[in-house]
Amino acid sequence: MRKTHPTIAAIMQSIYNGYERILEMLVKAIDGDLPVARDYHSALLRRASAGIPDVRPPLISEKAFDILDDIRRYRHVFRKIYHYQLKPGRVQELADMGIRSYGIFKDDVERFISGFDLGEK
Repeated sequence: MRKTHPTIAAIMQSIYNGYERILEMLVKAIDGDLPVARDYHSALLRRASAGIPDVRPPLISEKAFDILDDIRRYRHVFRKIYHYQLKPGRVQELADMGIRSYGIFKDDVERFISGFDLGEK
């Protein structure tokens, strides 16, 4: 694991970036804008996890928020430190979270989309 954990951490960063891009597209399309905040990345997750009355339900569940927020925080660490400083145990925890996150995120997005009448007949 010692030689591979920087690679795994980089993959986790890419996975999170993908989730964030999906959330940005949905939030911008439905809410009309994106958060404007110094803590943009956490603000985006907070907005996605909150419903807007008469507009939309939450995009993601509290469970997805917790996992994605943990990965987001580690992404920040990954970008700011030397790779030899990565903790293999923590990288493994994140890899496990990344595996679990896919099903949770997919279910949340499908639940969200199924709640909309898209005008299909």
